[in-house]
Amino acid sequence: MSQLFARQNEEHNIFRQMAVRRLYSKAKFVNMTNFVFSAVIPVVLAVLAVIFRRTDFVTGQKIAPYFGYYGIAILLFTLLTGGLVTLIKKKAATIQEMYDCDLYGIAWNELKCGTRLSREEVFRAARYYIKRPKHKHLFTDWYTKKDYALPELVLALMCQGENIGWDLSQRRILKRFLWSILITSFVLLLAYGLYSGVRLDNFLYYIVFLLPLFRHFILQLNENVRTLARSEKVKSFIEKKLHELKEKPVADELKLAENVRMIQDEIFSHRASSSPVPDFLHGWYRRFNEEVAQDSFDDLFRELKDVRLS
Repeated sequence: MSQLFARQNEEHNIFRQMAVRRLYSKAKFVNMTNFVFSAVIPVVLAVLAVIFRRTDFVTGQKIAPYFGYYGIAILLFTLLTGGLVTLIKKKAATIQEMYDCDLYGIAWNELKCGTRLSREEVFRAARYYIKRPKHKHLFTDWYTKKDYALPELVLALMCQGENIGWDLSQRRILKRFLWSILITSFVLLLAYGLYSGVRLDNFLYYIVFLLPLFRHFILQLNENVRTLARSEKVKSFIEKKLHELKEKPVADELKLAENVRMIQDEIFSHRASSSPVPDFLHGWYRRFNEEVAQDSFDDLFRELKDVRLS
């Protein structure tokens, strides 16, 4: 049995994966709360302001100061939560890095990743899932469900490829999802304007109400596009190294270890800086991605089974 296959199911590593999942869920919750208060509610308030103005329920002079107070509060809230999300993502990325370094048997890069977190910090983050043992199956056999008779560094390179490939598949779906929201929203708004016979100036007035929502999704889309480009670059590099192993089965162990560490540095940066993919996308495509990853591992094993390290 390979050490990588065995280590992924050791208790401390399962706790690490539990901690990572819980931390990313917290980051997603904060992001969602920020989205509701900074994008959704301002749109609702703007619509209500128009209704109130038309019905004389309340005058604009009375309500305007409260909009100003709300704007200031949201600005402060966004600044505070933005820093909090950054800290949570960094902590989750650090724990995931501890997991990967342990599995792959590679050195810790303190200059890149900072100091390791304590067992206590990991346990605190993982406690939510530790108290719910029915979820334990979600964290076992994290990278591979089979044992492959390959050198550890080759398996590490394959796992890195799976990691990036999994992320890419979800972010490509997220990109289409965000484009769909933006296009659908604009088309529906335009159709409503044409159907209602709204004048151009009034139509633009309504668009202004929706600018916070459009801004949010456009920013998400732009970040996702940048993340995709970075991940595809790393994926191409991994595929290049795997192809070299297929062409030359006797590999330089020191050079391969250097490449694995270099790739891992890029993966850490990606995890620490990118916005997490929504849980519903992860859940919808989990089984499909697992099947694709298993098929890829089986195919790579067939092609790399004769690889040796020198």
